[in-house]
Amino acid sequence: MLIMKYVVLVFVGLFLLIQPNLTSGQEIEARILNTLIEKIVSLENRIEHLEDRNRKLERIEKRLEDGEEDGVDIVTKVTNLAKLVRALVQQNNGKIVHENLHHESNTHEEHSDFTSKVWPNTSAITAAIEMPPPKPLKRQIPERIAFCAGQSAHHVDNLGVHQTILFDEVFSNVGNAYNPNSGVFRVPVSGYYVMSLVYNAGVKTGGITDRYLEVVSNGVKLGDVIVDSSSSPLASATKVWVFHLQRGTDVWVRTTTFGISPNDVHGHSHTMLTGWLLYDD
Repeated sequence: MLIMKYVVLVFVGLFLLIQPNLTSGQEIEARILNTLIEKIVSLENRIEHLEDRNRKLERIEKRLEDGEEDGVDIVTKVTNLAKLVRALVQQNNGKIVHENLHHESNTHEEHSDFTSKVWPNTSAITAAIEMPPPKPLKRQIPERIAFCAGQSAHHVDNLGVHQTILFDEVFSNVGNAYNPNSGVFRVPVSGYYVMSLVYNAGVKTGGITDRYLEVVSNGVKLGDVIVDSSSSPLASATKVWVFHLQRGTDVWVRTTTFGISPNDVHGHSHTMLTGWLLYDD
């Protein structure tokens, strides 16, 4: 490389000496010579850059052969090297990397051998690097589920044991999971549900005064509400629960086997059932 520099300097010196005495034809030749000299100098600089990169790659190869980077994941090495190459391609518009690969293929067969061992499937690795990172999984939100319904009749009496209370006056039914014709809420998705029952008997009695309604799921009791009807016909009670309910199960309100029987329920939405999905499984 030093010889090449000396040759370039000699040409430049001769050019400067003879330039004042040039004829028109010689002046054209001198311009051509000047252009060639500039290209030689540019080529010289690029060759030096490529040789410097070669030396770096050889040092990496030596470290791998000496075992200095044992324990480091090979995928991490290849990924970092690929990022370096991509950065150089962007910086130099792809020219330097292309020439470097061509130069290495002609002058460093042992380096090509090393590359084929460490990087056997270039296209597959490049595709993996270029692949966008996976998007984080989003938890699927179910349909909104909520209902609120009351009993429209003024008063219902003489209710027998395990008789279903029909809440036929619907105020809201988001998701249409509640059926006002049967009084049954069919669970559309497994999860935790908030349920609330307001009970007003609408009568005043002596003796046995406890009146009950219970919430059941597929006939199994989940909870109950008790009203003491000894003090006033306007007495009422409210309870709120959080139940875990399985998809497809039926939930409804019915009279019980204990307390006053037959039972009474005061309507005009003084007795109501409300429920909504808190969160799914």
